[in-house]
Amino acid sequence: MALNVSYISRQGILTKRLRCTRVNNVYSEYDYIRSGVVQGSCLGPLLILIYVNDIIDCFDDKIDCQLYADDAKLYTELRSAVFKSA
Repeated sequence: MALNVSYISRQGILTKRLRCTRVNNVYSEYDYIRSGVVQGSCLGPLLILIYVNDIIDCFDDKIDCQLYADDAKLYTELRSAVFKSA
């Protein structure tokens, strides 16, 4: 089943979201959320996979990128004499 991103955008799932902060029962003004994945939704885990899985394409072949859930670790070999032990 393909993900229809235009349908999701039209439904306002990714856009037109508001947030505010509460401290000691005092609320801030509402502001639009401009980025991020919807928290607590069934669609959230799918969207995070779409966003995170593309990060591998940002690095060249000399950098190994390991992904687990929403975490990423980058590995590379350092070939400078500064990093070699005497």
